[in-house]
Amino acid sequence: MNAFSDELLKLKKNVLRRKDNIKNEEHTKHSLILPFVKLLGFDTADPLEVEPEYGADFTIKYGEKVDYAIFVNGTPKIFVEAKTVNADLSNYEGQLRRYFNSTPDVSLGIITNGIEYRFFTDIDNINIMDDEPFFTFSFEDYKDTDADVISIFRKSVFNEQEQRQVAEDLLATIRIRKAFGALLENPSDDFIRLLVKDFYKRNFTVTSITKFKPIVEEVIDSVLSGINTSNLPTKTSSPQMQAYGIVQAILQQAKKDISALGYKEAVTYFKIYNQNIRGTFIRFMFQKSAIIVGVNLPCQTVQQHLAKTGYEIKQSGTETQIKIASLSDVQSLSKLIVMAFK
Repeated sequence: MNAFSDELLKLKKNVLRRKDNIKNEEHTKHSLILPFVKLLGFDTADPLEVEPEYGADFTIKYGEKVDYAIFVNGTPKIFVEAKTVNADLSNYEGQLRRYFNSTPDVSLGIITNGIEYRFFTDIDNINIMDDEPFFTFSFEDYKDTDADVISIFRKSVFNEQEQRQVAEDLLATIRIRKAFGALLENPSDDFIRLLVKDFYKRNFTVTSITKFKPIVEEVIDSVLSGINTSNLPTKTSSPQMQAYGIVQAILQQAKKDISALGYKEAVTYFKIYNQNIRGTFIRFMFQKSAIIVGVNLPCQTVQQHLAKTGYEIKQSGTETQIKIASLSDVQSLSKLIVMAFK
């Protein structure tokens, strides 16, 4: 296992060194993806183990082919769909799903741009690829624990039952984390009822929910702030602190008093407030491929100011959320940030 981890780290270094010189999909395949397949122990030069351009579709009408089919004991078990190094993989998951669903023997579908890898199987419905990956890793955000999961797909230890059990556990963890995060973000009526039922003996009505919801939200914020890293020294290079610095600079440039500005970093978001926590005027939610910025302004106001930007904008509860690509886009929200601060 240690030897495998070492080899994976070597591959990581090579991938990150090569990626900026990749010109197209073929370069991506040969310089980034095939070395990963080889690391798993499969002979990329042997078409009996790794067959490129494998016919995988319900019909031969369109002649569609998956980039690589990986065989175990003569049977295709893994499909790998390759995209160019800068591709957004979400745009191509449907293509991999079509290939996966057409080939019952295949138990694992992988879509990758050579940097990020998304692993799919069929937990929800047998022979139907799940809508969400059970495991995702990126060489740009590689963790030592990733090797533990990746290692079970090696040719030498290939075991579909073991892989399926790991996939079930990982997918359950992902879904529970999402559900729990959503519950903390916006406590449901049932959750509020569960928290207060032992001491609130009166009939639980809509009025009761209205009464207790802000209290529950405040308690959640308080608890999360006590267990997350915002209470520890924070590196100024973190995305959260970069966002805080950008917002500070925007407000200073607008000649606003930021002496009472503060922030809180929770599990699912990073919020900035004025005076106290109830004065939150902007929140950042950092995702893998985007950043969601929430401001306490009407959706119509935000849409009017950002009409020509092409940003995805939606109302969510009491805030309007804007989807941006990176922190560099925050500057384009300057007027809205100043308005929200007021």
